[in-house]
Amino acid sequence: MAIIDEILADPTPVVSLPNAEYVEIKNTSGRNINLQGWRLKSSSTTSAAFPSYILPADSLLIISSTNNSSL
Repeated sequence: MAIIDEILADPTPVVSLPNAEYVEIKNTSGRNINLQGWRLKSSSTTSAAFPSYILPADSLLIISSTNNSSL
């Protein structure tokens, strides 16, 4: 199972973190999970489908806008 472990929905004021919204997904399943085809959805928008990406067991993935990738 993968769970949403952390959400930073409003980074203002910035406190020791980049000024960027993100969602952190944690794989708690004990096995690898392919996130291909997964989407993030809010009440107003849905992300594009994720490409093939293996989230290893007991690992975290931080998802943010591509505009924030340098942060």
